[in-house]
Amino acid sequence: MLMFKKLFLTIFLAATLAAGAQESTAPTLLEQAETEAMAYDVDAARVHLEKYRATFGKGRGKKQATQEQLDEIAEVEGLIERVETMLERVERIVVVDSLVVDADAFFRHYSLSPEAGTIGGAEAVPKGNGAVDPVVVYTTDDGSQRIWAAADDDDMAVLVSASHLSDGSWEKPAPLGGDLGEGGDSNFPFLMPDGMTLYYANDGYNSLGGYDIFITRYDGEQWLSPQNVGMPYNSPYDDYMMAIDETTGVGWWATDRNQIPGKVTIYAFLVSDTRQNYPDDTPGLAALALVENLRDTWADGENYEGYLSRLAKETKAASKEVEFTFALPGGRVYHSLDDFRSSAAREAMEDYLQAQAEINTTQKELTDLRARYAKGDRSVKTQILKLEGRLKLQRDEAKRRSNEVARAER
Repeated sequence: MLMFKKLFLTIFLAATLAAGAQESTAPTLLEQAETEAMAYDVDAARVHLEKYRATFGKGRGKKQATQEQLDEIAEVEGLIERVETMLERVERIVVVDSLVVDADAFFRHYSLSPEAGTIGGAEAVPKGNGAVDPVVVYTTDDGSQRIWAAADDDDMAVLVSASHLSDGSWEKPAPLGGDLGEGGDSNFPFLMPDGMTLYYANDGYNSLGGYDIFITRYDGEQWLSPQNVGMPYNSPYDDYMMAIDETTGVGWWATDRNQIPGKVTIYAFLVSDTRQNYPDDTPGLAALALVENLRDTWADGENYEGYLSRLAKETKAASKEVEFTFALPGGRVYHSLDDFRSSAAREAMEDYLQAQAEINTTQKELTDLRARYAKGDRSVKTQILKLEGRLKLQRDEAKRRSNEVARAER
C-alpha cells in the first residue's frame, strides 16, 4: 500500500511539473507567433500559433483554453491575416531619406512648399476650440481652412474642420463625419490641394496595428469610406501624418516602428502619379515593406544620397527669384524658365504653368462654394459637382503636361 502511494505521488508530481512546464512554455509560443507576425514572417508565425493552439484540448497534460486565451489566439491570428493580406500589395516607392526626431514635435521636420499648406501644433488651433493631445493642425495654402482632431461626446478623437471668415474669425468647427472613425481615434490630417483628397491616421478596426494611414475623398456631399494605404507606409506599429508635396514631388510620413523611446522616424519618398506594387514573390519583400534599408528601394544605378539637403539648398538659393518650383528625376529642381536647357521643355513648362493657373482659379471658386454649402446653401451643389469635374480634368491635363516637361528635359 505504501509503495502504491509513493508511485501515485511520483506520477502526480510528474504530471504537475509537466503542466507547469506547459504553462511556462505556452505563452512563449504565442509571444513568438506575434513577434514573427510583426516581422512579416507569416509562415513562422502560423507555426508558432498552431503549436500554442495544440497545447489545449483533450489528452493527458492538456487543458481547455480560457476565454482570455481564445481571445489572444484570435487577436494574433487576425494580425497574421492582416499582414499577409497587406504583403500582397506593397507599393514600390523610392525612399530618399529618413530622419530620427523627437516624437513631440516631429511634424516641424517636414519640409513642405507653401503650395502644400502648413502643419502646426496646438498653437494653430483656433482660439476657443478644443483639441486632442497630441494634435496636428493642417492649414490650406490660402489659410481659408483648418483641420484637426478634437474629442467628441464619447471622448473619441474625430477630425473637425473650420473655415476662416471674412472678419478674421474662425467659424465653429464641424466634424468631417462619414465613416472616418472606423471605431477608433482619428488624427494627423493632411488635405491635398484639390480639396477632395484627405490623408489621416486612425487606429480602428481596419488598422494593421496602432495608427495606420488612410485616404478618403470628398464626393461633393460627404467623405467616402476610407481606404488603408497599405505597406510600406503602414506597419503593426504607429504610422501617421502622410503629407504629399506635389510641388517638390516629395512625400512624408512618420512611424515608431523602430521602437526608439520618445523618438519617431520620418521617411521622405518620391511621389509617383500611379501606384505600382511589387510582385508578391519579390525576394526580400518583407524587408522592403518594413523599409529596413533605404538603398534597397532605389533603382539600379540611381543615387539619392543627400537628395533632401540638395532640394533645400536649391530652394533656399532661389527663394528670392523663384518663379516656380519643379522637381525633375535625379534630384534636379528648377525655379525659372532659364534653368531649362531644352527649348521644347521651356515651352512645355509654360503650358504646365498655364494649366496650374487654371487649377488655382477653379480651386478658389470651389473653396467659396463649399463654404456656402457648409453654411446650408444647398443651391450650389450642382455648381460644386461641375467644378469638381472640371478640376479633375484640369489636374489630369496638368499631370500630362508635367510629364511632357520631364521627357523634354532628359
